[in-house]
Amino acid sequence: MKKKVVIKKKRTPVDYGRIFCDLKKYKRLYSVVLGISSVLIIVYALSLPNYYNCTVLLSPELSSSTKKSSTIMNLSKAFGMKVDPHMDRNSEAIFPTIYPDVINSLDFKSSLLSIKIKKNNCTEGTTYYNYLLNDQKSPWWADAITAIMNLFNSNTSTEDSLEDEIIDLHRLTRPQTMVLRAINDLVICDIDEDTKVISVSVTDQDPQVSALIADSVKCRLQGFITKYRTQKAITEFENLKKSCADAKREYEQTSERYSKYIDTHQNSLRTKERVEAEALENEMHLCKSNYEKLSYDCQEAEYKIQEKKPAFTTLQGATVPIAKSSPNRSLMCIQFVAFVFFFLTVCILYRENDLKRFLGYN
Repeated sequence: MKKKVVIKKKRTPVDYGRIFCDLKKYKRLYSVVLGISSVLIIVYALSLPNYYNCTVLLSPELSSSTKKSSTIMNLSKAFGMKVDPHMDRNSEAIFPTIYPDVINSLDFKSSLLSIKIKKNNCTEGTTYYNYLLNDQKSPWWADAITAIMNLFNSNTSTEDSLEDEIIDLHRLTRPQTMVLRAINDLVICDIDEDTKVISVSVTDQDPQVSALIADSVKCRLQGFITKYRTQKAITEFENLKKSCADAKREYEQTSERYSKYIDTHQNSLRTKERVEAEALENEMHLCKSNYEKLSYDCQEAEYKIQEKKPAFTTLQGATVPIAKSSPNRSLMCIQFVAFVFFFLTVCILYRENDLKRFLGYN
């Protein structure tokens, strides 16, 4: 059989001088397109509102069982194995890795809507809900689109306040849904899988509001975790406290009955009366012993509540940011102009057939 002979085509060298001359012919087009692009991107960038970011770092206390599970997870991750974080029955039901899910839950974020805030350089306060709904700056084209949509939407209400309104999470209104979606983008929680450090980041157009909401989220997260970890101990303490009160009342009643019986039969020495007196005395001592035991258990349960309360270490508190975090208008303008320049260059090279030669096609 004859072997096929493959003839390799030599790649023609790129004539950069010719390409430069071809591009130089369109210098007027470059100046016009890049000039218009620069004006458009500058107008667009200046229309965007400034945003400020405040980040809070929080380190939760881990129980011994949780630390053990965390160590096992890190070792298994290093060897490429998957281990259930709740493999230990004695480990906490709330593992630190699900704290971001707690903050992202609808119940938690809806609780932020009633926070009282004051904008920077403003004396009147309002709720976080009303602030996000009515006091947010937006680009002019967004306001124009909203105004046009409101003309065709007859159900749009201009007044929507949360001063006395209770949110029904099963039937959210349209403004409430919009605000909760905005919070999903403004309030972000993350956790370091290795150090278990919780990071709460809040972005807002007002630097003072961003710091206030970041501190509020931190406090509410601490309260939620504390309530969850002590809920069982508190329930046990309340039950013991009620039983202790009943035992105390029963002891006082039996003690009173015994005292009255002794007073009325003090000079009597009949056997029947002595037996009844001893029975009342034994009942009184039994009630006293039960009351003392329940009182001790109640004190132990109260101590257990304090023991269950987690301790949090604030690694970085909420401070009012000075510099804006976004948008980076300079970088935005440079990137857009560079993209327009690159796109225009490709189109010119394609028109002049220089693109094929540049890529190695004849």
